[in-house]
Amino acid sequence: MAKEVVFVSARCNNCDRTVGTIVQAEPYDRWLGGGVNVQDVFPRLSAAEREVLIGKRKGWYLCDFGCWDEVLGGDDDEDDDEDDT
Repeated sequence: MAKEVVFVSARCNNCDRTVGTIVQAEPYDRWLGGGVNVQDVFPRLSAAEREVLIGKRKGWYLCDFGCWDEVLGGDDDEDDDEDDT
């Protein structure tokens, strides 16, 4: 018997791009119920896919197509390299 799946999508608050992922319904419902971390329930999803789930739940999402860096700034490690001189 096949497990039920759901398509979860979130729209980027910066560029309006819609991004989605497919997950199993039972773990998704368990995560929505609270008390568990998304990375513990979905360890095989990429960080970008987990951000879609979090964005859908929270109602605020930045896509992984440049908007994250544009709105929140680049990787903090880039600044650390400049301080090593």
